[in-house]
Amino acid sequence: MLLYWICRISHPPVPSLAYAQDTVYAIMSRKKVHRTALEFAEWCRKHRDRRIAWIMGMVKAKLTGIRNYFSLPWNSRRRKQLEMIFKRTVYRWLNRRSERKSYNWKTFGFMWKDFLGISRYHLANYGVQMSFINSLT
Repeated sequence: MLLYWICRISHPPVPSLAYAQDTVYAIMSRKKVHRTALEFAEWCRKHRDRRIAWIMGMVKAKLTGIRNYFSLPWNSRRRKQLEMIFKRTVYRWLNRRSERKSYNWKTFGFMWKDFLGISRYHLANYGVQMSFINSLT
């Protein structure tokens, strides 16, 4: 679920655009973030006994789906927040596989980057055409 806000911005992302224009923000709702995080935590709990390569492959697929679905301009903060929740949840459940702590944050960070190969994902704030803007005015 995405929430839409119309907001007046004074600093446009492209210098050629007029100042003080109306802009539509699409931001993921907090309830959706919370529900997605709870569902992922439950998934991690059920599948923590699998091999690391399988777990990280599924996490990569889930994160790719989140990026593809929720990557909209001005929504990067919630998307990054959800990705960090995923990272903490995987760390927590991988360390609960045995009595001995399997990973610290340093080694887990190396494994996270190695398996997922996550680079900086940036979506520009301009060049988005939304056809429903005319119906809002």
